[in-house]
Amino acid sequence: MSLPEADKIISENESFLRKVSGKKPISDISLFLHREKEVRGEEIRNLWTDFARRKRPEDTIGFYTHFPFCAKKCSYCIYASNENDGSESDSYLKRVFSHYEYFSDVFQNISFTNLYFGGGTPNMMSDAQIDLLLRRLYRHYKFDDDGEKTFEGNPAFSTPSKLRILKDHGINRLSFGVQSFDEDVLRSNDRFFGGVAKAIADAVEVGFEDINADLIIGLHGDTAGNVIDGFKRLLELGATAVHIYPLQMKPEYVARYFGGNKALAEGHKMSLIEEAMPKIIELADDNGFWHRRFLEGFYTPDNEVSFNFERGGKRDYEKKAYFSSRPGGLNSIFGVGDWSNSNILGRKVNYMIEKISENPADDVFRATFFSEREWLADYIEGIFFANRIISRFDFREKFGSDIYDYFPEEMALLERDGMIKAEGDKIFFTSPDGTERVKYLLSFFDRNKIKEFDGE
Repeated sequence: MSLPEADKIISENESFLRKVSGKKPISDISLFLHREKEVRGEEIRNLWTDFARRKRPEDTIGFYTHFPFCAKKCSYCIYASNENDGSESDSYLKRVFSHYEYFSDVFQNISFTNLYFGGGTPNMMSDAQIDLLLRRLYRHYKFDDDGEKTFEGNPAFSTPSKLRILKDHGINRLSFGVQSFDEDVLRSNDRFFGGVAKAIADAVEVGFEDINADLIIGLHGDTAGNVIDGFKRLLELGATAVHIYPLQMKPEYVARYFGGNKALAEGHKMSLIEEAMPKIIELADDNGFWHRRFLEGFYTPDNEVSFNFERGGKRDYEKKAYFSSRPGGLNSIFGVGDWSNSNILGRKVNYMIEKISENPADDVFRATFFSEREWLADYIEGIFFANRIISRFDFREKFGSDIYDYFPEEMALLERDGMIKAEGDKIFFTSPDGTERVKYLLSFFDRNKIKEFDGE
């Protein structure tokens, strides 16, 4: 690649980024390059049939069910959910069961690696609804005995009877959305507070050994001291894992709480991260919690990677732990429910549906089909953006080719501008700036799509 050609590519990538600025999180910029098409449920079924026929033993697959209702919609929430008092739950479950049944014979010879119920607020459901949901699921699908099976919930809706039902049905991991221990902060962010200590104590009493709790860092009104104290409290209460999520800046949130000043909102978040996280990491080390060791300068305002703390070691994200899609590889997700997202072989095929019906064959899904090159480029962009490190060995294991052999010109461009450095098997992305990383990572994608992109 000549110097003028390389400079032209970077210029085109910069133009692309200007067109999409503010429309999606920076980590999802590549999605603008892929056009969705409408696909009926019957074709989705055929795609999974083909997957089942070709699946290798090492290809993992997770099962996800989305419960789209919350008692109250939090102002910071980026997830697909609606406020509801629970009156729609029965009719919604009927639609879910129709999808369970429609796809069941496709997976009759497959045992799912892991299982996840997310939302929304799944534990808003009644005892009877949770019991019925799990009975209907297990009637049609098999799951690995040693796989992770997670049920999300708000501590305020957790009860000993619900927890016993979950335990009796093989759920082995709970994930509670705590977000903050400061009642004033939660109230100002449209979230009600309560039940954290009791929910975790009840879970321990029932026999759960894997209890995760989520916190958010960057909420309006929060302080570094609050976040640190929240982490301490969760360890004292018996949480075995804590995920701390940097606040994702919805434009509506920035407008409401920061007068539309995104730099002010991001500055608040970064100040909390810079002050709180070193102390939290010290607490984690003192209490025997594993966590990722981020490179210096890794965290920038556009970085959405969570801080994960796990007692007893890292969860096996590529085998026996549920994760959604990125950074991924060959993990697949079969999703059921309104706004559920599914992936076949990583993101070789990605699809979602806004509202399921009781007639799955006729439901209309929005699907994106990736060429092999796009599939690999998306993997590289996801790994490099999230971790700033990629393993040549892992790439060869997943895709049968060395990254330098498959993308020689693109890797040469990164080296030319000092964006990467190699140390043994590992390749490190040197720039801590997320936008800078994406500007170069776009070079791996279809040049015609980059040049022709019109901003929509």
